[in-house]
Amino acid sequence: MSKEVQNRVTYMIYCVSAFAGHYGLNFKQTYSYLKRFKGIAFLDECYEAEHQLSISDAVSDLSVICHRNGGALMCIIEEAMNKETKFLIDNLTKNLVLSVMEEFKYSITESIYVVYNSQLYEKIMDLETGLYYQSAGYNYELLRNELLTGKVA
Repeated sequence: MSKEVQNRVTYMIYCVSAFAGHYGLNFKQTYSYLKRFKGIAFLDECYEAEHQLSISDAVSDLSVICHRNGGALMCIIEEAMNKETKFLIDNLTKNLVLSVMEEFKYSITESIYVVYNSQLYEKIMDLETGLYYQSAGYNYELLRNELLTGKVA
């Protein structure tokens, strides 16, 4: 996987995460919202310009893009998850997306969709399972099994 693709995936995951924190949404809700109201497409299409700005600028831009496309999020809510846990989940998500891209030859946006909508991701977000601090390789094997069989092992 090229460094440019890895950087693009990392940036997109961090933007989704920051948007979630800004609006008090979980990551799956955030991804669905951004997908529906063209925010994901915006991040992918405008990566070259957007990644040179701060993440907070990207969140503002995403808010405007989504609003122009019918989105209605307005209120800002405090982030519930601590920074260390968020960092671990963001990096795990990035690695899962890159692994899906590499093995299944999906695009960035398809891979992000697969990860955020997986049963495994729901389990990772349930902090009591402890999956968020397991290795990316271990979690990818669980995701791979889910994608191939429809079940998380």
